[in-house]
Amino acid sequence: MTIEEAKQKVVFVARAEVGYHEGANNYTKYADDPNVIKLYGGSKQNLAWCGTFANWVYMKAFGYSI
Repeated sequence: MTIEEAKQKVVFVARAEVGYHEGANNYTKYADDPNVIKLYGGSKQNLAWCGTFANWVYMKAFGYSI
């Protein structure tokens, strides 16, 4: 995979999430993903979503699971 192909995968996954909104108390589906929970060693619910979202996108784009 080229760098350009990798960039396109990341953008494709992220763009598919356009329109998703966090819920009350910063709830997001990204923090409920089992691989994200394993990555962080626990839930990151109710915290700022940006870092969790970025990790989730990369994990989805490249098929990473813990």
